[in-house]
Amino acid sequence: MRASLLTLRWLKRKGAIVGVVERWVPGARKRRDLFGIIDIIAVVNGQIVGIQAYRSGHKKHVERLYENADFVIPWLEAGGRLEFWWWRKLKGKWLPRVIEFVVNGGNLVEKEVGDAD
Repeated sequence: MRASLLTLRWLKRKGAIVGVVERWVPGARKRRDLFGIIDIIAVVNGQIVGIQAYRSGHKKHVERLYENADFVIPWLEAGGRLEFWWWRKLKGKWLPRVIEFVVNGGNLVEKEVGDAD
């Protein structure tokens, strides 16, 4: 199952407003994320959250995040949140691990939130 679908279902069950911003580019035959990093936009507890959802390849996604720092830092400084949701199957059940990115002293910092509620 696709990580974005797992994330959408999880967030909707929690009452979030969600939308997919990743799109398919037929000519290139690949998916394009919003600003090169966001698959899903959600409103969670009154906050706007950009989410990158994936099942593997954490390092590749984080590298892409730093490549897009020109977007990411202003997004965070404007009050948006940015989370990476890493899905893995444990005891036959798909569960997300959430990592949030914050700005500290002008630099991006990874802050592990842990398992999603």
